Amino acid sequence: MKATKFEFDTRPKDSTFFNENFKNAITFTERIKNFQTKRITIDLFISSRSDVFFFDNSLKDIFLTISLRPAEKMIVYNTFISNEDQGFWDTQDIRFVPLKEASKIEMEIKVDESAFEILINQKYIMYFSHRIVPS
Repeated sequence: MKATKFEFDTRPKDSTFFNENFKNAITFTERIKNFQTKRITIDLFISSRSDVFFFDNSLKDIFLTISLRPAEKMIVYNTFISNEDQGFWDTQDIRFVPLKEASKIEMEIKVDESAFEILINQKYIMYFSHRIVPS
């Protein structure tokens, strides 16, 4: 299985902006087709809260957000589901992980037909079942 590899530095001078609420946001819109297993590797320098978003093709639904919160020593996983008028965040899944500010991590995300499997520094962290099916 071939990995797609990305490198990011979320220090403020290099941040991309999702909106004013997500100052250190990384967004992905790459299509995950036909439930084929796909692996994405992200080298990430964490300076503060950092968020990774996987959008559907319409850019309305977020089928996975990974919020790294080193000050709280946690990672929050969630899904944003849109409808015609507005959208809503689903129930958060929280994992307490000893993240450190000003540290570099390697995040690996494996996608298959049923879930995302997330590893940090080659250690299993989370199995997040699809709430919105990637298409």
